[in-house]
Amino acid sequence: SAIHILEELAAQSSSASVQAALGRAYLAKFELTHDTKWATPATLACERAVSNDPQNSDMRVTLGELRRLTGRLDDASREYNAALSQQPNNADAILGLAETYKAAGKLKEAESAYKRSIELQPNYWAGYNRLGVFYFSHAHYSDAAEMFSKVVQLVPDNQRGYNNLGSMYLQMGRYDDALRVFLASIAKEPTAQAYSNVGASHYFLG
Repeated sequence: SAIHILEELAAQSSSASVQAALGRAYLAKFELTHDTKWATPATLACERAVSNDPQNSDMRVTLGELRRLTGRLDDASREYNAALSQQPNNADAILGLAETYKAAGKLKEAESAYKRSIELQPNYWAGYNRLGVFYFSHAHYSDAAEMFSKVVQLVPDNQRGYNNLGSMYLQMGRYDDALRVFLASIAKEPTAQAYSNVGASHYFLG
């Protein structure tokens, strides 16, 4: 629905803000469907927005996300760094750069960038969550649990935080802690995933 509305607006106006919103909508559709047909119109809309408003750092971040998701890591880095040259404390650009470093196997640089994003926005849950996922992918379960615990503190209604934290406790053999977290998740919102996690915890507890 958003794409339909924005396409109609874009047909009537060359506004950078309209093109930027349309680019973000196409990108969201691409992320949801993993259908590459959305990458081309997303690229065109983003490039038109940047052309019309070269100082729009948020649009650079969106274009960086698109480049990263389509495997163009060097181009993604250039877009994120362009955003940072305009807005050095742009936490989203630093998070995107961290994801790009991770995809390129530059693990030390990725970890530093994740930490930098957290320093810039200590009350923004996504930085902690992404660093937690990074630690999990390298079997640093205790560090990951610390990050996911922070996510739960910051956004206690976010099921993702409970699922991730409880899963780390399962990995670490802390089954009672995992059960406690998953039961807290059910108290917030009784979902199929939460009940499945409680079942897994009881199983490991015998």
